[in-house]
Amino acid sequence: RMLAWNALGASGFQQGRYDQALDCYRRLHELAEAVGDDEYQGLARLNSSIVRNELGDYQSALLLARQSLSFFRALPLRYREAHALYEIGNTALQLGRWDQAHAHLQPALSLYQQLEMQQGLAEIFWAEGLLQLVLGNREASEQHYLRCIAIGRSEAHNDPAIV
Repeated sequence: RMLAWNALGASGFQQGRYDQALDCYRRLHELAEAVGDDEYQGLARLNSSIVRNELGDYQSALLLARQSLSFFRALPLRYREAHALYEIGNTALQLGRWDQAHAHLQPALSLYQQLEMQQGLAEIFWAEGLLQLVLGNREASEQHYLRCIAIGRSEAHNDPAIV
């Protein structure tokens, strides 16, 4: 049932049905809590954070992402930890908290590099590119964006959404 609630939440999110997505993630969290599944408790929080970020509710998104990070570090689930770090950094970017964004994007970058997760690396390079741009570091920004584009254009990845 947890997989189903998570999948229904993702489907709702992808269709722009944010209330449905949040309701599914709430149900996922309740079920995961009832059976003591820490991974899915963290996942419910992380996915809810992504929806809240999309809705512009950045304070709630930040709180939920931080909560998910605690679960993933305790387990430990390094890929999910990297994703939570990215979401915290991304939300901090939305709030204009540049130092906080950088402080979370860098360890996410390290984890994604260790895990060889190209999609995660592309997201980090994009976020760092934006961060460096708003800080006025145009050359560093360009380098990050070029790294993101290179991943998107690579044969192994070939993601037209990135390029």
